[in-house]
Amino acid sequence: MRLYLEQTQTMVPGWDNKPTSKPTSYMVTTVFYNIQTMLYKGECYFLKRPNERQSLFLSALGLEDYVFRDPKYKCTPIIPYKTGV
Repeated sequence: MRLYLEQTQTMVPGWDNKPTSKPTSYMVTTVFYNIQTMLYKGECYFLKRPNERQSLFLSALGLEDYVFRDPKYKCTPIIPYKTGV
C-alpha cells in the first residue's frame, strides 16, 4: 500500500483523518472494522457497506468491496512484481 501511495503521489486518511502516505499495518487492519456481510441462500450481501475511507484503502490495496462478498475473489496486483530484488 505504501509503495502504491508513493508511486501515485496520493494519500489516505490517517489517524484523526489527517492525510498520510505511510499508513501503519495496524491502521490498515482497523480501518476495515465494522464491515458487515450476511450469507443468505448461498449469496453474500452487505449489511453495512464500506464507507468512503474504507473504499479509499481498498483502492490503494488494489481491491474492490467485492472482496468481502466473494470467497473466490482474486486480487489483481497494482504494483508490478519485481524479480531478483
